[in-house]
Amino acid sequence: MAECIAIFAVVLTSWLSGVPAAITTLLRRLTDGVLLPFQAIIPVLGGMDLSPLAALFVLQAIAHYVPTCPTG
Repeated sequence: MAECIAIFAVVLTSWLSGVPAAITTLLRRLTDGVLLPFQAIIPVLGGMDLSPLAALFVLQAIAHYVPTCPTG
């Protein structure tokens, strides 16, 4: 899933210094639609944002439990 890869990339770039601003801006634009609702609900604990982890769990659950179209 491309969304999961983008979320992992956002997490990695938040840990690394020297990442070009264009890359972080692009990744934020790609993932904010998924991450912002989780960030509104889950508080930052001990300086760690756990919303990407929750978003990944929900995306995986959706991919696992929602049936796919057999003709698509």
